[in-house]
Amino acid sequence: MYAKGRGVKQDYQQAVTWYRMAANQGYAKAQLNLGVMYDKGQGVKQDYNQAVTWYHKAAEQGYAKAQDNLSIMYYEGLGVTQDYVKAHILWKLGSVNSDVNSLKNSSKYRSVAEDKVKTYNRDIVTSKLAEKVAFKKIRTN
Repeated sequence: MYAKGRGVKQDYQQAVTWYRMAANQGYAKAQLNLGVMYDKGQGVKQDYNQAVTWYHKAAEQGYAKAQDNLSIMYYEGLGVTQDYVKAHILWKLGSVNSDVNSLKNSSKYRSVAEDKVKTYNRDIVTSKLAEKVAFKKIRTN
């Protein structure tokens, strides 16, 4: 409501307050939205590290849009060390979870990441098991 000004005056700071309350209770969409606010600097000071933190929480719950946004952070090196392999894994996970943007991004950047991903078994990457494998790898690096 507050982020888009639907039925109320647009107020990014108020949106952040409500997103944070819901995000702290584990709501993936609120975690994603809070990540976006930090990513864009809306209602808060722009902070890519915080954006990554919130995207990661939502992505761990299988939220495809968060997986896509997190993959972009890894691809661009925003708030994290640039890592094409992690970006590609997350794009694939987003694809498995049926996010249209992840499908587009995966195709767009496949050529960049594919050489670095050859050692990964593509069957594992595209399965639900890949979520656990990918997030374990992300946490250890």
